[in-house]
Amino acid sequence: MKQLIEYGIDHVGFIVPDLDKAAAHMKEHYGIRDVITLSPYLETAWTNGMPHPQQCRCAILSLAGNQCKIELLEPVTEGGYHWDYIQQGGSGINHICFKVHDFDHWRKHFQEKGDDIFFEYEAEDEENGYRRCMYARDKVMDMIYEIKEINRYRGPDGTLQD
Repeated sequence: MKQLIEYGIDHVGFIVPDLDKAAAHMKEHYGIRDVITLSPYLETAWTNGMPHPQQCRCAILSLAGNQCKIELLEPVTEGGYHWDYIQQGGSGINHICFKVHDFDHWRKHFQEKGDDIFFEYEAEDEENGYRRCMYARDKVMDMIYEIKEINRYRGPDGTLQD
């Protein structure tokens, strides 16, 4: 089993009230050239265990060597963690993300450590496949981290492929 540190940081996430303005600023201020804007998609999400529909616009900004990315998220639907974060005046870096193959292992690992897993989602579409993630609070480091499952696609028989 790989250690989490062996995955490296996939991205640093920001939740923003205006995705276009934030992406333009990142391009102009920091010289980032590659910006991929993803269409909003409906996902099944849970904030503090309560289910709610959620949509976010998302832009991925590639950094040198594509070893780590910047993710900008703009909530589209009301309610849930991302919306509430903006409504409460949140700004700046929101989370760091580790993208893993063994999502269930890491979810269980951090539950057993007592970390507060306060947001989760599950989504599937033709372009991005099936994926899950969770946000949790590391109280010692005073930060939010995301564990995101590496996207998987369904085979001809409908089962998820690794």
